[in-house]
Amino acid sequence: MINSKAKSSKRISDIFLKFASPICEGISGNLAPEEYQKALLVPMAVWNAVNLKHWGKSADYVKDIIAEIAKHDSSDKEATTAMIQTLVQRKNELFPDELWCIRDVIAYRDFNGELIIRVVAVAPEQFKDQLPTHELVDGYRSNLN
Repeated sequence: MINSKAKSSKRISDIFLKFASPICEGISGNLAPEEYQKALLVPMAVWNAVNLKHWGKSADYVKDIIAEIAKHDSSDKEATTAMIQTLVQRKNELFPDELWCIRDVIAYRDFNGELIIRVVAVAPEQFKDQLPTHELVDGYRSNLN
């Protein structure tokens, strides 16, 4: 039975972009879609790391993200750690019931030059009822327009 109260009526991309807004606000709208997509990798990783705990995974993926970023960008580990902790806090406080993970973030410009962000989510069977109801693509619910 589907728990309709747990289901969000918002689009997956809207939920994710609201979560990632501290990162998105610092990004120029003139970036190439590939750069915008790359900037959303850290919020995507944090979202998934927080949710994997609910999926029964015991590893501390948030700590792994911080360590991995430090390997590639040692310029300001404290700022990186603070940014990631802010994202973890946002996920836990603003989206505690959104237990799906993100399979892909796709950025592109439409024919009018508007930046479009699509997010594809996945969830194990016990959380599939929480995916927002949109088109079913490749067995996963997606926010396709």
